[in-house]
Amino acid sequence: MLKQSLGLETRLDQQTFKQRISKMRRGEFDIAAAGWGPDFDDPITFGDLFASWNENNRGRFIHAGYDAAVRQAQQSLDPEVRLQAFDRMQHIISDEVVIIPTYENVGLYVQHPRLAGVRRSIFGGDPNFRYAWVERYVLKRIAYGALTIWFIATATFFAMHAVPGDPFNSAKAATPQLRENLRARYGLDKPVSEQYVLYLKNMLRGDFGISFTQENRRVNDIIREHFPVSAILGVVALLIATAGGIAGGAVAAYWHNRLPDRLLMMAVVLAISIPSFVIAALAQLFIVQANDLAGRSLLPVAGWGTLSHLWIPALVLGLGTMAYLARLMRSSMLDVMNTDYILTARAKGLGTWQIFWRHQLRNALLPVVTELGPTIAAITTGGFVVELIFAIPGLGRYFVQAVQQLDYTVIMGTTVFYGAFLV
Repeated sequence: MLKQSLGLETRLDQQTFKQRISKMRRGEFDIAAAGWGPDFDDPITFGDLFASWNENNRGRFIHAGYDAAVRQAQQSLDPEVRLQAFDRMQHIISDEVVIIPTYENVGLYVQHPRLAGVRRSIFGGDPNFRYAWVERYVLKRIAYGALTIWFIATATFFAMHAVPGDPFNSAKAATPQLRENLRARYGLDKPVSEQYVLYLKNMLRGDFGISFTQENRRVNDIIREHFPVSAILGVVALLIATAGGIAGGAVAAYWHNRLPDRLLMMAVVLAISIPSFVIAALAQLFIVQANDLAGRSLLPVAGWGTLSHLWIPALVLGLGTMAYLARLMRSSMLDVMNTDYILTARAKGLGTWQIFWRHQLRNALLPVVTELGPTIAAITTGGFVVELIFAIPGLGRYFVQAVQQLDYTVIMGTTVFYGAFLV
């Protein structure tokens, strides 16, 4: 067919990999097409491609369970044990790795210069086929996200109505008649099922209602005005936590099992163990004493409005995350120290600091960068107690006050908003 259509003479030649590479280097070809098949019958040949230590793991997929299954399959001679390990590996890859199948007709990756006009083809077939799996995956994730938000909204709604009392049990409703009028105004006199349906309808329109305790103030306005404050605090806390965690973990790994390592790991354990409200109170006490010793106000104890109001609350908020990232960075650095390319660099005579900065640190950052995704969402939305103690007008502070006052609409609105943000 090639001869009739293109005037090309073809010859099928079965040869070893070295022979093919040698002929390609000498240019003894017109067009060369190659495929890749398994080298051995043993599944572990390709099973360890997703292992964290494999240099062909281009996506840097890291999973402790997968690594354990690979090691078990490599070390065991029992077919049943190895089969179970392979099964676990397949399930982990299926659940944890985003795989986008593509269709390929012919891939021409070696082409002689004198064959002018022949264009390289990577993908073939129906172009829409390449995106069908992506669309299905995106729609699936959107559906799961919508279901999660509905569950959060429903659970929060019924949990609020299960709590004894209501927002009008205080002195705001001095008489029973006034209390009933307030309940009727905010729709709390209706059956719970009717309130739930009305709440879902309003939520679909993006309307979370009016606050029960802040007169004529909509929940949407509270979120719009005060979430940026929480976001600024969270971003600064994340920057401090990331920089401190990477630096601390790198220093601890460099002086492994020596005094700096022990001191830093002790500090990490304390930072993870002590609750944030205790650290916040101690930080305020430190600021007060520092201001007294200096005879002037070095840093404000609480409040918001200037950069000086930001640093201590951000440090307190990011301290736990900093400790976690430092421990992760230390473990990653220690794993990298024993890899083949580090040993090769040492054998070539590279200096200790050169190896540390150019090879160890760069590769050890990958697990830390992977963890930054969920960390960004958690630290940006996790400053409730810190905002309350430091009198920061963020959304978390209003959420805590709403819980204390049983302000249903603010509680449910902020919970659904934070849930959607995290999803």
